[in-house]
Amino acid sequence: NDQLKLNTLSSRVTLSEENYRYLLLTVYDAPQPLTLQSVEALAPADDFSNAYVYLPAHKESGTASEAVYSWANPQPLAGLAIAPGNESPVLPVEIEYRQRADDAWQPLTKTVLYRINDAQSEPTLLNGEQVQAIRVKGINANWGNTPPEVQGLRASQALVFIPQGTGPFMLAWGNKAAKPQAMALDMVIPEKLRGQYTLDSLPVATEADTVTLGGEARLTAVDPAERRSQWMTMLIWGVLVIGVLALLGVAYRLWREVKTKA
Repeated sequence: NDQLKLNTLSSRVTLSEENYRYLLLTVYDAPQPLTLQSVEALAPADDFSNAYVYLPAHKESGTASEAVYSWANPQPLAGLAIAPGNESPVLPVEIEYRQRADDAWQPLTKTVLYRINDAQSEPTLLNGEQVQAIRVKGINANWGNTPPEVQGLRASQALVFIPQGTGPFMLAWGNKAAKPQAMALDMVIPEKLRGQYTLDSLPVATEADTVTLGGEARLTAVDPAERRSQWMTMLIWGVLVIGVLALLGVAYRLWREVKTKA
């Protein structure tokens, strides 16, 4: 039943794009209308433990002060986790990246890598850009025989499906020609059951044997509509090229006739 004069009311409420983003403030027994002058929100420290999947990069080439790391296919990375080697626990570096193997290098950032006792430099954040390779250069420094370790961070995803019949079930992925079959979460978990069944409370499917169904050919396959579009594009370019050659032939013929008469 006491009264306190407070300048700050702290509240630990998680707000995100997926959940509620508005707060209702109710004040009891206020002697006068309350004027809310400001509200401050503090973003928590990023947790990289479960939110991301770590993809080790392959070291292509390098020297004592420069190295190139790549992935087999371009990856939509949310960040880069780079740890210095044992010989150089503190290492100022310049990082460049490219989206495809034939693209030019683009500057990314200049930062300091460190690994001292239990402290390690934070990952370099990206916005989901496609990254095929990165190049790390030491700034007035080299790492000797122990180059940095590079891992790409991809946002982890949860796949929810409705099993039909008895298991085991087969999950097929990687067919570029397949049409999307994903449904909205409300079609899998109705809104009225959200309180009873959440993503954390659903049964978890564990991975068994991996079977290669189509190989690399399926990863680059195209559907019939895309194939027809490619053929139409090639046909149009072919007609244009033939038309240009025909015009050049007519121009050459006229030039020869004019030259002969002259």
